[in-house]
Amino acid sequence: MSVLGQAEVINVTQSVRREEMAGITCVVTIHGIGFQEPPRPPHDGYAETPGYADGLQANLAEQVSELSDDPDRQPWQTAKSLPVYVCSHFQGSRALGLKRLGEWKDKFGAGTIDSSTTPLVQQGKSVAHVALVYSRLQDLGPQPEASAETFFKGLAEHRHYGSIAASLHTVLLDVLAAHHTQTQAAPDEPVRAPASLKPRTDTGPRRHLLGLVKGKTPDPTHPAGLTGTLLQIEDDVCAYVCRNDLRERIRSFVREALLRIVARDDVDRVVINGHSNGTVIGFDALRSFPTPAMKDKVQAFVTAGSPLRKYAELFTWGFEVGNVRLVNAWENHFDPHDPVADPLAHPVGWTEADGEPTKPFDHFVSFPAAATASTDFDPKDYQVDNLANSFGGGLQAHNYWDNKAEFIPALVKHLG
Repeated sequence: MSVLGQAEVINVTQSVRREEMAGITCVVTIHGIGFQEPPRPPHDGYAETPGYADGLQANLAEQVSELSDDPDRQPWQTAKSLPVYVCSHFQGSRALGLKRLGEWKDKFGAGTIDSSTTPLVQQGKSVAHVALVYSRLQDLGPQPEASAETFFKGLAEHRHYGSIAASLHTVLLDVLAAHHTQTQAAPDEPVRAPASLKPRTDTGPRRHLLGLVKGKTPDPTHPAGLTGTLLQIEDDVCAYVCRNDLRERIRSFVREALLRIVARDDVDRVVINGHSNGTVIGFDALRSFPTPAMKDKVQAFVTAGSPLRKYAELFTWGFEVGNVRLVNAWENHFDPHDPVADPLAHPVGWTEADGEPTKPFDHFVSFPAAATASTDFDPKDYQVDNLANSFGGGLQAHNYWDNKAEFIPALVKHLG
């Protein structure tokens, strides 16, 4: 065979392999920094520590037959199906952590990714689930200074968010909802910690295990109580609002991970799944994301339990969406009893009966078509009922990932 003929065969073979590998839809999950529990092997007399997205993976697998298990799962991991966990640091190295998504062919971090040794799906599967883990939070824990600064910022700007009377009414409803507890999704399902509400145990004070004897090794599978969950949410918000060093480290990691995923030849579509403070992190990363990558591959931004409006109204976070406007769909899911979440597609408390809004339009906020003014960017709000369709005692209204009647199907529709 001639050299030209050999080259043609090689090119055809490579093309066929690319076609066989192409077509992956990748859902990327981003949670609050204090809830991103990485999977860990058995230790200190306890069984393995499940990763924070294991429960979400199980719920997705029930409805997505093409969802792949982690091709690189470890022998000690016992779950039937696992997401691909990508840590910002592995064995002390940021480069090793991100290597799980492939490496840049260009040393300057541009162009395409060599993914030949880092598959995201098993053979025959077409949907990958990547869960991001920020793994260097040893400096975190209670944030008294940041908490005080955040409180006074919110107090000074509270009128932008709502009146004092409206805020007190909301707080009352939230307190009542917070004490609603459904401990198990169904009688035939094993009791487990709610999928999206277990604070991580690998860093800082184990605030979800308040009451344990000091010095005792905590059980990593211990479900979070209401107090521990609320305290961890508080730490997440305060640290991200007032700790610029931490904020920039997280943003850069999430942005780099997303860049590597969209640069892979085997990935056709990307869906960003953000929960709680993870919706803010995802929003921040996508605002400055490269335009071609956003237009070509990022298909949907799905947010659940998002505090974005609070960040914008109370902490002068800003409303500029940047390149988020290029995403084909932004769907925001909120439970009105969830104290963390807000609707994003209209002002809090606004209804069509109020007529034309008098305040200026927020850049990431739109209004129903009945309003006379509207923005070009149109996020969609979807109200859910986690108290009826989810479970758990650690602020159940904030547990969207176990809502298999409303939220899971809404996420699944983007993976087909």
